[in-house]
Amino acid sequence: MAIFMRAKKLFSTSLRSFTRFQRWNHTLGERSLQGELYSEMVPAPNPALQQIDTSKWKKIQASKVGISASMISHPSWVVLNILHKGGFEAYLVGGCVRDLLLNRIPKDFDVITTANLKQVWSQFSWYSS
Repeated sequence: MAIFMRAKKLFSTSLRSFTRFQRWNHTLGERSLQGELYSEMVPAPNPALQQIDTSKWKKIQASKVGISASMISHPSWVVLNILHKGGFEAYLVGGCVRDLLLNRIPKDFDVITTANLKQVWSQFSWYSS
């Protein structure tokens, strides 16, 4: 009986060691694969240093497609006005535009702007979360 117990304990210890090794080996394999995949990638340029080319943006005047100011939520107007007063371009984009065109009530309003993240934070510095 004692020999069987020792063999069982030895087997379970070996199995645990083997699974730990497999996990460790798998993690190393993933890291080296990631290194191969990302080694050729060029680091992303700093968006704060780049000018945004807004000439490629397709801009549609809301009044020409039947969207009135009353259809846009007040908080969205506040955000757009603050960004415009800060000297940035800002527009509604995405699903909210689609919903407004289909005379639906948008669940949220997405905004695109020429301001980078630090500039947006500085415009809304009065807001604390």
